[in-house]
Amino acid sequence: LIYAIPFIIIFLWFAGKEKGKILALRSTLTMVIGVVLSLIIGTFWPHPRPFMVPLGYVWFSHTADYSFPSDHMTIFVCFALALISAKAVRTGLVVLGISILVAWSRIYLGVHFPLDMIGGVITGMVSNALFCRLWKYKGEYVFSFFKTISLKLFKI
Repeated sequence: LIYAIPFIIIFLWFAGKEKGKILALRSTLTMVIGVVLSLIIGTFWPHPRPFMVPLGYVWFSHTADYSFPSDHMTIFVCFALALISAKAVRTGLVVLGISILVAWSRIYLGVHFPLDMIGGVITGMVSNALFCRLWKYKGEYVFSFFKTISLKLFKI
């Protein structure tokens, strides 16, 4: 499911009108902030995955890197909250619902602890709060910058 998010964002940017482009940009920048925060947190608080302890059964092969906070959950929560904060509330709530299913599946498959998912939710919330603060002051400038680049690159 996580691989669908970039396609949705690309669709919003190229098929959407101005509102679609704004949703795509808000989502992308919120997720970038989230992933950067997640990497910083993971560096300072390394936490093994359940199969590294070893605990439980792993249902598929996964790299033995650190699991806190969950990047999947961070990305889904960032995407959902970016949509909600841009007034696409129903869609954002659907994405939040999907994120719960993703969290449960990642725990069930043995690649995350529940705390990893809680950390992902908090990281996503902090990322969205930081982004909204930045967007409030520089949003129009940032949007026009990326729109200009897109027009020059793709003539759309």
